[in-house]
Amino acid sequence: MTLPLPACLYLVNSLDNTPAALTALLSPLPTNDPIWDTSPDPDRFPLREIVAHLADWEDVWRERLERTLIEDNPLIPRPDINQRAEKQGYADADPQESLAHFQERRVRLTTWLRSLPTDAWSRPARFDRMGDLTMDGLVALALAHDSYHVRQISEWLAAD
Repeated sequence: MTLPLPACLYLVNSLDNTPAALTALLSPLPTNDPIWDTSPDPDRFPLREIVAHLADWEDVWRERLERTLIEDNPLIPRPDINQRAEKQGYADADPQESLAHFQERRVRLTTWLRSLPTDAWSRPARFDRMGDLTMDGLVALALAHDSYHVRQISEWLAAD
């Protein structure tokens, strides 16, 4: 089921909010604060790596969306998150630079999404280990991903 265009654009507008939320939460922290490299859960990324992950993942979302738009029902693989984190150097990333990159890439992504024709939102793709999604479902997934990490960051900062 494809959402009506106003609902799709509402999702895009919501994607615009994540950089501001992250900036409000994280910009007060000095880059050398040890909190960037601590994690209440040893199986999860610390703050530094979460922000690097979000910045890096903008390219993943864009690639997935472009393939969904251009290809006929493409099979979209799920990257190994830990392998990608190591390859992209999340652990060594400057958190403020990652946040700036995230903001810049997000503006590009949402600008592109707003330019899509109405029929693009119903284009289907098959996602490894997830199933079938249309373009609007993929955008909703990106928003859920954002929300998950904003909550994670909020909880970790509150626990500190």
